Amino acid sequence: MKQLDYQTSKRTTWLIIGLFGLWIFLFGWSFVDFTLREPSGSGFVRGVNRLGGFLAWQVGAFLVGAGLFAVSYLQPSGLRTGIRRLTRLPLYLSALLWVLIVIAGITLFLLEKTQQSSSIS
Repeated sequence: MKQLDYQTSKRTTWLIIGLFGLWIFLFGWSFVDFTLREPSGSGFVRGVNRLGGFLAWQVGAFLVGAGLFAVSYLQPSGLRTGIRRLTRLPLYLSALLWVLIVIAGITLFLLEKTQQSSSIS
């Protein structure tokens, strides 16, 4: 593969830095937004707005992480290996968070189902 010329390498580096910074902001802001947002509603759905905001920011962080991974993956071999490995981190962390959210949802569903069946008996 051909090596990156200096200008392409410089632009790619700045693009990676910008996307990485945007990902850090989105990922971090999702937690800040979750803690600062006042819960609304009443009864069972009280506070669901907080969860919706958190998930919306996390979707944005996941998409930016995927874009960052794609930018580094599509570059020729001139991009240093350390930078390539670093650009995988946002995608992996966002994907891990989504997997944990799904596992927690399934666990809560199964826990609720077992409690309902034991209360019926």
